[in-house]
Amino acid sequence: MYPNLLIEKTCYFIIVELQSFISKCSIFLLLFFVEGKAARDMFFKILAIEQPLCRVLSYAPGPMETTMFNQIKNESFDDELKKMFQDMVPVNMTDSAKKLMALLKEDKFTSGDHVDYFDF
Repeated sequence: MYPNLLIEKTCYFIIVELQSFISKCSIFLLLFFVEGKAARDMFFKILAIEQPLCRVLSYAPGPMETTMFNQIKNESFDDELKKMFQDMVPVNMTDSAKKLMALLKEDKFTSGDHVDYFDF
C-alpha cells in the first residue's frame, strides 16, 4: 500500500524495541501501560513483515528497578499488584544487556520476534 518509506531496497539494519512481559498480560491498574506496550509490539511485528530488509526484535529485558517499578512496589493501593511487584526480583541491567548483545550477535531470532530475558 505504501512505498518503502523507512528503508532503501539495499539497506539492512536491526531495530531493537524494548518491551515488557506486561504487554502479554492483563494487569489491574496498568491499562494504559499494557495497552501502549501491546500496540508497540504489534507495530513492530507488522514492520518486520512490511520491511523484509529490516530485522526487528522486541526484547523484554526482565523486571528492572525503575521509578515505575518502585512506585508500584511501594505505593500501589491495590494489595495484589503491590505484592506481585514486591515478590519480583529485579534483573541486573548489565546481565540483561549482555543477553541482548549475545542474542544480536548470534542473529538467530526471527524478525518480529518477542524475546524475553527469561527465554534463554
